[in-house]
Amino acid sequence: MTMRAVAPFNVGQIPNVTNPIDSSTNAANTAFVQSAINASMATKPLALGGAGGGLYSFASLGSGALIVYGTSGGAINSILSVGSPGTGYKVGDLISVVAGNNDAVLRVLTLSGSGIASVGILYGGTGYPAFAGSPASRASSSYPFTFTITGVLGSDATFIVQNGTLINGSNQWIINNNTTGSFSMTWRVSDATDTAIGTGVVIPQGTNNSAAKFIQTDGMTDVWLATT
Repeated sequence: MTMRAVAPFNVGQIPNVTNPIDSSTNAANTAFVQSAINASMATKPLALGGAGGGLYSFASLGSGALIVYGTSGGAINSILSVGSPGTGYKVGDLISVVAGNNDAVLRVLTLSGSGIASVGILYGGTGYPAFAGSPASRASSSYPFTFTITGVLGSDATFIVQNGTLINGSNQWIINNNTTGSFSMTWRVSDATDTAIGTGVVIPQGTNNSAAKFIQTDGMTDVWLATT
């Protein structure tokens, strides 16, 4: 494992990060368009661990947290500390570390007020450098097309996707629920307050992606099965 601590820096001091998810730092050339297409069709694995369940929200409204982490082979593999807790977070919020390919997924486990006290790693991501401090002030992206979820559910799990307009909030995903445990997994859409609305879709458990479901949302009212 390679890691070293660095002094916290403000969001305005973030080095330029080139990746297909953060389009504000990229020119719209052919290479960028192709990488964006590749990212939109990507698969993201989420490992819930041995006591999965509760809320998993892609619609976090929190900002300003600084997560100090360690890496191995370009993936985040340890959380060393929370350098700054930020504000506006909820337990279960899924957040991204602004570095590498911005694809790591961390879950807020405990709070201090509305700031982050601790996080867990659901996916270590790719391309993360060996430095150990980076703002995590953005919600984790639900950009990939396929999510493959593993672990043991110790209680019902609810995943909340981001809301928006019919133009920018509509989306579709393939969900592989490869978890075990006698509990359910439901995908729902968020309102503007990081709270689940609508009925949602229960994703059945399977093995080796055998129970994959294709779901869709309009970003405003609910999540539905896209196929029968």
